[in-house]
Amino acid sequence: MRPPHSGLQNITIGLLALQPYFHKNEHAYTVITHNATNKVTATLENPNDTVAVRYNDTAINNGDSVTWEPGENLIELIVFESANNRTVTYEITVIKE
Repeated sequence: MRPPHSGLQNITIGLLALQPYFHKNEHAYTVITHNATNKVTATLENPNDTVAVRYNDTAINNGDSVTWEPGENLIELIVFESANNRTVTYEITVIKE
């Protein structure tokens, strides 16, 4: 029997477009925004997996809105894949112009 899929199904930063487009095997993204805030959401493929979200080294809740600092901001999504017993990190650089 195949183990259930693991990892992220999707990453959203408000309605902004990730560059490159999301693919669960791609772990680094960039987003450019003029918005003061955006909601950061990670959608898991497996409900038994967990995700920790960090904004500029501060823990936040998945689905929280973030107020951007001018310039580069770092979002880290640390996913624990229960079926594979491993941790995978996704990084999104959000550039506030």
